[in-house]
Amino acid sequence: MQLKKLLEPSHIGTLKLKNRLIYAAMDLRSADGHGNMSKEAIDNLVLHAKHGPGLICFPGMFAWSTPGVPHGKTLTMGEDERIASLKEAVKRVHEAGAKTSLQLYARGTRMEGNNKTIGPSPIHFGYDPLNVTRELSKKEIEQMTEWFADALYAIRDGAFIANQI
Repeated sequence: MQLKKLLEPSHIGTLKLKNRLIYAAMDLRSADGHGNMSKEAIDNLVLHAKHGPGLICFPGMFAWSTPGVPHGKTLTMGEDERIASLKEAVKRVHEAGAKTSLQLYARGTRMEGNNKTIGPSPIHFGYDPLNVTRELSKKEIEQMTEWFADALYAIRDGAFIANQI
């Protein structure tokens, strides 16, 4: 089997990549417990970048912090102080030869403790038949849309080449 095309330069829209290999966004428990990317997670992405992918998709990141909900091991873009560590991570991955993207998402199904799973409508979620998401109000959906916009605005300074929401 020939994989010649896989290693040739390519484009995603106007984004030029050195090859068609993409390291997918994965939630690898990459945070330090406070929503910041850990040194180990950054070193891991740099290691992968050195070995060939044209694009490294950073681990998924919550677009905002939720009061009373612990960060755990998931990245959070809820506060501007997250930008400095992200900039450093992006810089190191770029220096290792790959472009970068970031995946933003909401906490809806990732609630912990006594916080209820949320969604745009009340649906059964997961394996527990009694687990029904709390339906968001129109005002809450508008607020979350604003939070996504704020997070995208904030991370543009992080030098990511692309973003996924």
